[in-house]
This record gives sequence, C-alpha cells and structure tokens, in this order.
Amino acid sequence: DLDEFSENLKGFNLLGKFDVGWSNNGFTEEEFIIVKDLGFNFVRLPLDYRTYTQPGNWDVFLDDEIAEIDRAVEYGEKYGVHVCINLHRAPGYCVNPSTSLPASQNVSLWSDASAQKAFVNHWDYFATRYKDIPYNRLSFNLVNEPGVIDENRYVTVMKPAIDRIRSINPNRIIFVDGPNYARDIMLSLKGEQNIIQAIHVYDPFKLT
Repeated sequence: DLDEFSENLKGFNLLGKFDVGWSNNGFTEEEFIIVKDLGFNFVRLPLDYRTYTQPGNWDVFLDDEIAEIDRAVEYGEKYGVHVCINLHRAPGYCVNPSTSLPASQNVSLWSDASAQKAFVNHWDYFATRYKDIPYNRLSFNLVNEPGVIDENRYVTVMKPAIDRIRSINPNRIIFVDGPNYARDIMLSLKGEQNIIQAIHVYDPFKLT
C-alpha cells in the first residue's frame, strides 16, 4: 500500500555525500541514533555521483566510497530507519550548477546519450548491489528536482532507469520528482507499479 508506506515515513536528508567539494564525509551511526531518538524513521541520502566514482570517469565506481553508502543502509536496518538513495547530482544534471566538471561530463542528461547511459548504469549498479534489501528498508529517488523541462522528455529519460531497476528488483519503491524543480504534479507515471511522486514545496520561497 503506497499510501500507507509514504504516510508513515518522516525524516530528514543526510548530507554525508552531498557534494564532492564540501560535503563528502560519509554517514555516521550517531546521525541514525539521533533520528531514531527524535522519533523519526526515514532518511534520504542525496548523493553527488562524483563522491563515489573515479574523478573524470563516471563509469568507474570506487569501493571505499560506496562502502560509506553501504554503512548508511546497515545503520538504517539497525535503528529501524528507512533509507532512500537519491541522485542529487546525477550524470548530466544537478539543480546546483557546477563550473568544475570535465568536458566529458559537462553535458545534459535530457539530451546527451552518454549521460543517459551513465544514469541508467548508476541505477543498475545500486539496484544490483542492494537487490536483497527489502522494499520497506530501502527506496530509490531517481534525480533531485529536475528543472523546467517538458514532462514527456523527462519521463522518456526516466523510464529506462525505472525499467532497469524493476528488472533487478520488481518490488523496489521508486520516488520520481515532478518537473519544475519537483513542484508540478505529473500524471504520466500515474498507475505505474511502485512509483511515488515526490513533491517539493517551497512556497513562500523566501521563507522555505
């Protein structure tokens, strides 16, 4: 029951691998203890792909860096906290621009085939690595806050990743942000199995 699943989860972002330059210290057990002690049961891990891949090559995953994500999943199990893995900086897209990307990575997820292939491969990697983790302990959030983009184009890019995850673990719950920085209602995936739309509310913007 997706309604029951989402209504019962409340928590926070943990920024341990949020940005390769200034927020890449991994995740601590203390964070999960605090979340649990405060009465919450959900954490979202917004990841910068550069924190767990070889510099300049988004196709090479670094075991030591991935192990930090593994530990977060393990802490979630230990303390009864659901973990949601999110690509905050995905291959080819981030809501926060970067001026330090190599030329091969300074491309658009919405139009570049190499970025789209890498995007699917990253979700293939996570789906395979965590295929035995049950749906009530781990979920995926494909990409954080896609900008002003046509819904059809957006869904066209997301669907191969969704299909790849499903082929590995049909029960995995997948959060998909809506267009316009996750603010718009999106109907294109309505009725799709195990898909939940994530809506980010920033009104009034100056306050939130």
